[in-house]
Amino acid sequence: MRRHRNPSDKKLFTADEIRRLLKAADATTEAVILLGINCGLSNTDIAEFDQSPLHLKGGWLDYPSGKSGIQRRIPLWKETVKALRAAIKQRPKPKHKDDADAVFLTARRERWVRIHETSRTDAVTGQFGKLLRKLKINGRKGLGFYSLRHTFATIGLQTADRDAVKALMGHTHKDILATYDETGPSDERLRAVTQHVYDWLFAKPKKRKGGAK
Repeated sequence: MRRHRNPSDKKLFTADEIRRLLKAADATTEAVILLGINCGLSNTDIAEFDQSPLHLKGGWLDYPSGKSGIQRRIPLWKETVKALRAAIKQRPKPKHKDDADAVFLTARRERWVRIHETSRTDAVTGQFGKLLRKLKINGRKGLGFYSLRHTFATIGLQTADRDAVKALMGHTHKDILATYDETGPSDERLRAVTQHVYDWLFAKPKKRKGGAK
């Protein structure tokens, strides 16, 4: 099934598509996109994202995943740090006191994802979807903001360090040995994964030999 699955239906972005999205995005949406591909953050992660776990001077995001409670320690690219600073600077005044520390707020001054009694409001999907349609990158089934997380995992796993990728994404290690691991992957291993994704995303096209100057 995997061999015969239509490549066009994969929930993955190409590096060129992500670069186009970043170029066309406003300051806040640029920061959201970078957190998706730099850190593998989900829609809910973005909505719950507060300033306290950010260590922008040192270039780290250090916080527990809301879904699993696992501590996530993620190296931030310089582009991500710059975009986050810009997004925080222009963030509107929060409507609710509980959102005082939130990094991202909508024009209505609320979190980007809100759960109601009978419905769910997801501004991450809405804003990202508008950008996809604008750039005409919306022809593949299931493609959306969460696909950045799929892409981060897929490219990160090329390093062959599955445990480091799991740690970055906030996944649990489902084996007995994990219960004895008191530290998890080192910072160097975490950096190696995010650096590999960075190199893939921002790689300069190779010049053809013998071509015209």
